[in-house]
Amino acid sequence: MKRKLITMFVVATVVLAAVPVVMAATGGSDRPLDGSYKAYFDPDDGAKYSGAGKMSHLGKIDITGVFFPEVVPAPEPWPAECAPLLTMNDPDGDKGNAVWTAANGDVVNVRNLDGPDNWQLCVKADSSAEGFANYEITGGSGRFEGASGSFTGKLSTPPNLGPPPPEFFILEVEGTITY
Repeated sequence: MKRKLITMFVVATVVLAAVPVVMAATGGSDRPLDGSYKAYFDPDDGAKYSGAGKMSHLGKIDITGVFFPEVVPAPEPWPAECAPLLTMNDPDGDKGNAVWTAANGDVVNVRNLDGPDNWQLCVKADSSAEGFANYEITGGSGRFEGASGSFTGKLSTPPNLGPPPPEFFILEVEGTITY
């Protein structure tokens, strides 16, 4: 009986020891990702932005990014309230990137996806805008090293009282992250 208990203990120990190895080999597990942030465009370089927010798995975040793709009218017909409906032309996928930095210094890297199915912005008569953007997670550091995933961001801007770009934008995020 004692020998049987020792054998069961050894088997259980080996199985439990293998779980982290299997998790690492499969790249972790999909986890829901949600949160939001508010980012301000740099007045000296309208392609750069920075801000802060809160994101699941990261807590409070600081964000820095660049956004300088060609923004073009989307194929018509546009919804009646949009004048115009805009989309992003970035076939190389290198003109819309951001870095989310958690309070402990861990980082998640994200990239905008290209095209009318992945990025639309409806500019309203008062020059405010609403839309969405699809993103992919392209890695990170700390516990997010090798992270992957995707999310959709619901985008909104206030009425633009000056020249483009708007002073700030708000992005509400919903998707998944694997790490």
